[in-house]
Amino acid sequence: MASLAGRGFVSGTLPSDATVAAIDTAAPDPSSLPTPPTMTRLQSRLLVANTQVSLSPPDRADFLHACLCQVGLPRKQTDSRTFERHSGHISVLLEAGKLWNGSEWVDQPLP
Repeated sequence: MASLAGRGFVSGTLPSDATVAAIDTAAPDPSSLPTPPTMTRLQSRLLVANTQVSLSPPDRADFLHACLCQVGLPRKQTDSRTFERHSGHISVLLEAGKLWNGSEWVDQPLP
């Protein structure tokens, strides 16, 4: 009935048999419809890989964001409590933190 509502039928009224026959014959023959394009082997592999990545959470954090790749992080312990890098419009500021050792907060170095 929902498909007939757009054809001038009021909800709750039934169309005549002739109208139903006309609507049924107006439907295209499925064999005359164009076939969808087939996927290449590469497209199929990309679709499978995309699905696997989307549905499974990562086991470890080995993803490097483009910003971190541009500015870099300190490789050795620094004397400073902060580390700042700029590359174009990208900027990173790291500040050393403290850890609770059970009785007091202890300053931690970078990195």
